[in-house]
Amino acid sequence: MGSKRILKELKDLQKNPPSYFSADPNLDDPLVPGIAEMYKTDRSMYDLTAKCRTHKYAMG
Repeated sequence: MGSKRILKELKDLQKNPPSYFSADPNLDDPLVPGIAEMYKTDRSMYDLTAKCRTHKYAMG
């Protein structure tokens, strides 16, 4: 799949995301409790961790 197609798909998802996508984590029923706890207790560390993991695994 070409990069233009991937970018188009990502833009389409931004405009009309599926209902199961959410910008905010579900803190009442988290998939990974440790991450939810970090989000609640140390938001700056959560943001830094998310940024680093995004860079490493999605852009790396």
